[in-house]
Amino acid sequence: MFYFGTAHYVLTLALIPISLLLTWYLFKGKEAKVQKRFLLILAFINFALHFLKILIPPYSSLIFVDADNTFPYSLASLGASNFCALNTLLLPFALLSKKQGFRDSVLILAFVGGLMAVVYPVDHFDQTLFVIDIFRYYICHLSLMLVPILSLIFGTFSLSYKSWWKVPGFVLLEMCVIFFNAAFLSEIGLLPLRSYIEVSDYGNEAFVYGPYFHRHGEKLPYLDIFVPEFLKRVPKGFLYYDNLRGFYDNADKLHYWPIIWAIGPIVIYGFPLSFLLFFALDHKNFKKAIKKRLGK
Repeated sequence: MFYFGTAHYVLTLALIPISLLLTWYLFKGKEAKVQKRFLLILAFINFALHFLKILIPPYSSLIFVDADNTFPYSLASLGASNFCALNTLLLPFALLSKKQGFRDSVLILAFVGGLMAVVYPVDHFDQTLFVIDIFRYYICHLSLMLVPILSLIFGTFSLSYKSWWKVPGFVLLEMCVIFFNAAFLSEIGLLPLRSYIEVSDYGNEAFVYGPYFHRHGEKLPYLDIFVPEFLKRVPKGFLYYDNLRGFYDNADKLHYWPIIWAIGPIVIYGFPLSFLLFFALDHKNFKKAIKKRLGK
């Protein structure tokens, strides 16, 4: 079975350096345009796999059932349900974009999302390794990691220190996209209609609805301590909906305000971490800019 500490888990972690070293070795002596073309092809293959997964189990067989209707769950899975899915959709276009801030933000978030998914593959715990969707999962998330890393190693796409303050804001923007994606799917019937302030089984991998994993209820205290109490409560008079009770007032129930709750943690953690990361990756230009500003 697949879980922390098992041979299968260790093997999947080993795929990170193996895949990185292999691709680096194969393309290290190639022309810059060949390296760039390879990264674009890898990003577009990943983009295609995001949609083609509906052809394989479990997406080809699972159904999602609410109180009134039964819908193919695979259609809902094609949306931007988390950071990895969204950045898989954005990455090819970010590589083609001339907008430095957009490209830098997607590269950073794609790498972080891919790394977290490989290190903590919660969706595939208790499964065997040799399942076709496991292979798809690791191909996709390793690609999310490889494209940003190889971009820096090859020098085909460079990060600019000027983008450091944009990444935290881009996190909030992506959370908004994930939220409205879930809302749209709910409105057209592919997800059960519910209150948009309620934690969902769909979408909280991006912590849109609060600082905890929706499948396990594990609250993350290092995020929660920076959330004001009023952002943890449903506003008085807020009409709440579920399929059995309809609309009802559920004032003061412990529910985080979607997305807004995350502003504090992102300011506290996001800006300093982003600053340090971009300083490390583009310290030469950063130092030049400081010297120029100081007139030295």
